[in-house]
Amino acid sequence: MLTWSVEERNLAAETLFRFSFGAIYQLHAFNGDPHPGNYLFNPGGQVTFLDFGLVKRFADDEISLFADLIQAMVLERDGAKFRARATQAGILSPDAPFDDETVRDYFSYYYRYVLEDDVTLIDAEYAAEGAERMFNTSGPYSELLKALNVPPAMVVVQRITLGLMGLFAQLRAEANWQAIARELWPFVDGPPSTPMGEEIARWRAAHPYPG
Repeated sequence: MLTWSVEERNLAAETLFRFSFGAIYQLHAFNGDPHPGNYLFNPGGQVTFLDFGLVKRFADDEISLFADLIQAMVLERDGAKFRARATQAGILSPDAPFDDETVRDYFSYYYRYVLEDDVTLIDAEYAAEGAERMFNTSGPYSELLKALNVPPAMVVVQRITLGLMGLFAQLRAEANWQAIARELWPFVDGPPSTPMGEEIARWRAAHPYPG
């Protein structure tokens, strides 16, 4: 699949993105093992998903936390509000000695691909930065890392994000990820932004979800 055209690689990435993040908000569940061995690719954005041995089911309060953090970081660009919600969730201690801008800057990586309503390329440099931020205990965010207490649900989401970013980097995938995400976020419920989104909307209109 890595030898396919840019258009086909982007279609495959869009399918992975929609499956991954759509499942979180529509089903409150996700297959937490995103790697190439669990996917079979066909042209036209068709992907067969294999191996559901690691599935995380999210509680309503966990989904609400994800939504609140996205709302603060992406939709409102409010660093103070993001920090307050992260503190309330126990991700950051109330007395952590960091200003709001430092906290916002650190966490913004995990939202960067959806921060702008524009096409964003995900490449090797982008993916490497995620691993650097999460695991480098001697880097510029070393003191902040020591102060973090990541809830189990967030650990799974980090695994999902880093796994997908690694795959997308191999594909050099680019899309308007924010526009696609707005379709998936139930607190936005945006209109279809791609031909795939339009096809999904038509299918759903004909097959109402009973849940």
